[in-house]
Amino acid sequence: MRILFFILLSSCQVWHPTPKKKVILISIDGLRPEFYQDSKYETKNLKKLATGGVYAPAMESVFPTLTYPNHTTLVTGKSSAEHGIYSNQKFNRESGPTTEWYWYEKDIQTITLWDEVKKNGGTTLGVHWPVSAEAPITYNIPEIFETPPWLIGPSFDLVNQYGTKNLANKINEELGLKPYTNMKEADIWAAKVFPYLFKKHNPDFSALHLIYADKNQHESGRNSKASKNAIEWLDEKLESIIKVVDKKTCLMIVGDHGFMDYSELIHINALFYQQGWIEIDKKTNKLKSYQVIAQKSGGQAAIYLKDKTIQAKVMRVLRQNQNLGYEIVSKKDLNRLKAYPDAIAALSPKDGFSLGGNLTGKISEPLKQVKGQHGHLPSLKKMHTGFIAYNCGLKPMKQAIKNTWIAPAIREYLGYGKKPAIDTGLEFEIKN
Repeated sequence: MRILFFILLSSCQVWHPTPKKKVILISIDGLRPEFYQDSKYETKNLKKLATGGVYAPAMESVFPTLTYPNHTTLVTGKSSAEHGIYSNQKFNRESGPTTEWYWYEKDIQTITLWDEVKKNGGTTLGVHWPVSAEAPITYNIPEIFETPPWLIGPSFDLVNQYGTKNLANKINEELGLKPYTNMKEADIWAAKVFPYLFKKHNPDFSALHLIYADKNQHESGRNSKASKNAIEWLDEKLESIIKVVDKKTCLMIVGDHGFMDYSELIHINALFYQQGWIEIDKKTNKLKSYQVIAQKSGGQAAIYLKDKTIQAKVMRVLRQNQNLGYEIVSKKDLNRLKAYPDAIAALSPKDGFSLGGNLTGKISEPLKQVKGQHGHLPSLKKMHTGFIAYNCGLKPMKQAIKNTWIAPAIREYLGYGKKPAIDTGLEFEIKN
């Protein structure tokens, strides 16, 4: 009996519960495949993760290649028309384009990874993830700001209000931090806060959005010194996050879109105004009414029609003016891309061009300096983004992948997936 008791006691002492599998999803806004494949970029952490894990030569986004639709795709596996986040900003059928962003998780029309983890009894963490205001995230610090963005004070107040109540303020007290007032400060803050919360709460699924590389590519183009410095600076910020990754944690580094340089704007609504399809309030110089209008977001624009009798004329005018520097994305193409279900068409600029937002004046506007933009068709090589998976058990990828595959792969890794990831093009070496 004493021997049996000793055996049982010994077995209890050496037995340990199997750690739960966890996933960290880090989005680097504007991440391009060359950032971790080209020797001219000094990104030691990205390259270390890529060589130590697996990476895609490129990853194709959904249309439009904008931040908010694609971040929602990353946590749902669905296209923009399916999940309901059609653009960065909302469109109002009666009044036209708005400055209201898709801040709130309630606008998502399909199940998210947050929902699935919660349903399975797990916990989640989100830091600055788009479309996560008031989301069912256990520890939530959403991306939400006033328009124009990054005003001192109010943006941080909104983060505390629409995330886990007062969590951001509480962390500032615990870590001796201050509210951020611009994009660079926001990333510095997030790089300190994210690993702190991860170690403290050990969530099953965590997501982080870093933005500084996007800002610099917008301001100075793809290949500027400022853009190179920005991604190398962000790479350094990954150091503290990488340290919290243990053997049971799958780390995925993703982007949301690439970038294309431009030096000329096309104000398509000015063309519609010249046709008499847009009316301007003379007192405010703002939109009064429209028959057809372009909702510009990023470099592209969706075309919305209120007067169906002029649809043929509108499409004819758009075809006749393609020499301005854009491609027409037809309704048939939009259906294929599963984008803009209520638009009659969209416009994707050619290399060197971007859609502008002026309602009147010159249709074409040359710029004095090169800038960067996105939103264009996802099939364009310069719109491709990146993907790295470390400690996830995925097989090497020889061809470009799609960002609709990421959420299903995460589901499978966590044990929630109903279908194997191989169906999407991502295959695990060891099945869960």
